[in-house]
Amino acid sequence: MQVSAFCWFRHAAKRFPGVGRRTTPGGQVQFLDARHRTQAHVEDRIKQLKTCGARNLPSIDYDRNAAWLQLAALAVSLTAWLRHLALDGELATASTKTLRFRILSAPARLVTHARRRILKIAPGWAWSGDLATAWDRLHAVHPA
Repeated sequence: MQVSAFCWFRHAAKRFPGVGRRTTPGGQVQFLDARHRTQAHVEDRIKQLKTCGARNLPSIDYDRNAAWLQLAALAVSLTAWLRHLALDGELATASTKTLRFRILSAPARLVTHARRRILKIAPGWAWSGDLATAWDRLHAVHPA
């Protein structure tokens, strides 16, 4: 005997009065919306953590995996601060994979000359303007 989904839901609604309600007892839809948005942010951060290395643990050893996860969390924090301090527009909301491709793996060199740091970007790099802007903003925060 197969029970339809509606019958099961109706049975669960009788048995558990809170099932199926889309509002809180006071009818505060805004509270539910904020709660769901918070969960979405958490899921985005977990996705970024997995992108930065938490998807595949390197060893069977617990301590090595703990250190690996610490480094992955540090990478997520550093990319979040990079987005906040140095990037704007499309790159400020870009995925970690996009940032890795456009900014972090750029063909550029950091050269020290006359006690100054100079960022030399390869000519013709498609995102050289974005990288130069990010470098200038980070250098303005802490010039040393």
